[in-house]
Amino acid sequence: MLTINEQLELVLETTHLGFWTWNPLTGATSYSPGWLELLGYAADEVADHHALIHPDDRPRRDERMSAYLEGRASTFATVLRVRSRGGGWVLIASRGAVSERDEQGRATRFCGVYEDISALREASTLQASRLNACVLSTLSHKLRNPLNAILGLSEALADRVFGPITPRQRRSLRTIHQSGDRLLAILNDVIEFSRLEAGQLSAELAPASVAACARECLLKLSGVAEERAIGLVAAPLDEAIAAADPRRLRRALESLLRHAFTAAPRGSEVRVRVQRGVDRSWVELIVSGEASGHEPERAGAIELSFDLDAYMGEGACGLALPVAKRLVELQGGDFSVRGVDGRVELRVALPAYDGELGLDPRSPAPASAAAPDRSTRAGAPVILVVEDDDASALLVCEYLEANGLRARLVQDGRAAVEAGMDDEVALVLMDHGLPGMTGLEAATQIRARERTGGRAAKPVILLTGDNSDATRRACAEVGASRLLVKPLPLRELVAAIASLLPGGGRS
Repeated sequence: MLTINEQLELVLETTHLGFWTWNPLTGATSYSPGWLELLGYAADEVADHHALIHPDDRPRRDERMSAYLEGRASTFATVLRVRSRGGGWVLIASRGAVSERDEQGRATRFCGVYEDISALREASTLQASRLNACVLSTLSHKLRNPLNAILGLSEALADRVFGPITPRQRRSLRTIHQSGDRLLAILNDVIEFSRLEAGQLSAELAPASVAACARECLLKLSGVAEERAIGLVAAPLDEAIAAADPRRLRRALESLLRHAFTAAPRGSEVRVRVQRGVDRSWVELIVSGEASGHEPERAGAIELSFDLDAYMGEGACGLALPVAKRLVELQGGDFSVRGVDGRVELRVALPAYDGELGLDPRSPAPASAAAPDRSTRAGAPVILVVEDDDASALLVCEYLEANGLRARLVQDGRAAVEAGMDDEVALVLMDHGLPGMTGLEAATQIRARERTGGRAAKPVILLTGDNSDATRRACAEVGASRLLVKPLPLRELVAAIASLLPGGGRS
């Protein structure tokens, strides 16, 4: 039978708790050897345990101890950072009580326990981060619907889909569209940053042309540069192949370019170049430009965290560089900021790809399908639009019909399954987040009915505000032909539809 002391020692050893005693009158203290060993110290190595407590935590610990001893508090409990022998800080919970008093009622023995809660705090932080990412993902979907209407309607009106407009109206519509685009960029940065913090993003490395990704991003953001009167210089662009995730790489480059455009003075120039590293084992992409109110020689000291006021121009949200840095590092790359020849350089370095290529990633992307004329033709393909948001539904249907397609609208998943079986329907364009039966569930049932009836699988495009890996995998598993993230330019939507229709959608 174990004695009480032996049982106590066993409990302390198996639970990683530390036991300590203290005499408030003499100051004498003692600690269980196992606890000191957990911190990396030998049993006789620590003379003053109080000195191990983080300086910022000592006043709080002393105040709570005094409050307890003086009867102002019923318990003593606090959380402290304690320095380990390796120099790091261990987060501990400290609790205790008076076990002995003298004849005058003064405390002569105080017993307490220490518990290492570092792992618990890390797990709690990770759980909170994941919950935060989940909430932001849901919020993202809710925000993208009105954004989709704002960007889509302003684009359609500017394209004169609903009739002629005056030059003044066109300028106003352009301002609306640009403001919505900036809001979308900020939303994307916040969502991406939260997912990175929660560890929800991964990279699928493949041979990738950095130059091709750069050209795509430059084309996509040329309007943003034009808005700020920024000149773009893209040369030279070495065709070196990197081991990277093209989707993550494009997102990182987009963040860098948006930041460069907002940080640079109006009328200045942003340069982009792709080159091989000195030892040719790296592929480097460099975005350089002037920065308003920033000294280039201090660029290397920039802290790549949320607080980037020292390197933010008008309109920047402060997350572009942290997002780009995390995305590059996710792919095994390196990101740095430095001042060179009076300019600030944002440098991305990715491992060069040195294996055999199954197909050439430098091959140009297929050209977008030519837009049909602006009149709906008899016999034109019928697009089944499944959208519960009235504004988005009206916008998409009107734009499709203005581009020579016929649109049929239903607003829930069950109706989509029934209507999707109509032979006249050439393609299903469906919102991912429908109430009741979701777009994923509806797509699953459409594919099941096609298999049961021996029908050919018709194209199904899912629209979503959630661009997570999990959503992409789920869409692929149900057999969706394409996943598009909204809001997206209506021209791109029409091009995506045309690319999935026989003959590019021409009747």
